[in-house]
Amino acid sequence: MPKTVVITQPTYLPWLGYFEQIARSDAFVFLDTVQCVKQSWHNRNRLKGNDNNPIWLTVPVKGHSLDTPLQEIKISQNTLLWRRKHLATIQMCLGSALYFRSIFPLIQEWINFEYEYLVDLTISGIKMFSDLLDLSPQFVRASELNRQGKRTGLLVNLCQQFGADCYYSPMGSKVYLEEEKHLFAEVGIEVMYQTWEHPTYTQLGQGFVSHLSVLDALMNIGPEATRSLIVTNGRYSS
Repeated sequence: MPKTVVITQPTYLPWLGYFEQIARSDAFVFLDTVQCVKQSWHNRNRLKGNDNNPIWLTVPVKGHSLDTPLQEIKISQNTLLWRRKHLATIQMCLGSALYFRSIFPLIQEWINFEYEYLVDLTISGIKMFSDLLDLSPQFVRASELNRQGKRTGLLVNLCQQFGADCYYSPMGSKVYLEEEKHLFAEVGIEVMYQTWEHPTYTQLGQGFVSHLSVLDALMNIGPEATRSLIVTNGRYSS
């Protein structure tokens, strides 16, 4: 059977396209060994505010050196404050959404759990959302695997450990992957790129804001309709 592998960094409250990648994968590798980047999706994401403008939710992290790998980043000790703020903001933005009451208790339980490391929080959330969307690839962290090589060589190495014949990549990675795409071809792995057209759906408020956290779709239209958007709106190019 053909086997597709996705390798990407864990993020906080990911957008719909992240879960489209999960839906297409047989093995989904959380790339937690790369450097943590400030003001990135690693620890923040957006919801639609009552004024129709995006609101950022950011998980505070402890100070660290620039070369600290993502797996070693710790959440700030002032955990109570940010948890309360995130839950209150979610309730403010989505409290009147149709599926808020059925999903919010799961979010409360997840956010209120005392995680020490950022990746434990984000990966746990991604798995929770995947369960809601009935997505069940093999999830694994890169830090748990035997890693060899750098950049494209590392991706090839990780794919080989799963017997992959297809590597499914975000379009944003194409610039550097194309330079070393032959490394995949040499071991019989095809590279496919995600071309994502963000779907529209019913939101609270006026107009439509795209590229929000998956939480927006889940609470507005529910898991079944959100899953339908994810599995039918992806386009692919090699």
